[in-house]
Amino acid sequence: MLSGSKSLILEIIGKAKAEGALHASLMKVTCPYHNALLSTAAKNFGKRIESEILLENSEIAIVSGIDQRTFTAKNEIIFELTRNLNTQINWFKTMKKMLELNVSRFIECGAGTSLFRIGKFIKGNFKIYPVTSIDLIIGKHISK
Repeated sequence: MLSGSKSLILEIIGKAKAEGALHASLMKVTCPYHNALLSTAAKNFGKRIESEILLENSEIAIVSGIDQRTFTAKNEIIFELTRNLNTQINWFKTMKKMLELNVSRFIECGAGTSLFRIGKFIKGNFKIYPVTSIDLIIGKHISK
């Protein structure tokens, strides 16, 4: 996946198709998340988090979607939330790291269910749920 100016992406798509790409298309997104184009927004977001949201150290280790390090400190949580806006994430490596840490239940909290669907292709003894099934998760699944 690539991100950048629309004209440049369309040029790259054209070249990819000319070279025989099986599939190349423009994704319809309204905001370039996980991209350097949001660097200014990320700085402002970080300042707002620090000044307006009450955060504390986490009792549970958090795994970075960017570099897969684990952390619990408030300042690291703010740092991770901030850089998540303008830095590429690696969902596959993050899933592998959490499986290494014996995480067995995952809930996709994003806008869609693409990670839920992709998760079915990862080997391991775990369950993954879309956030739309939260009532099932809280009810009968979490208690196991």
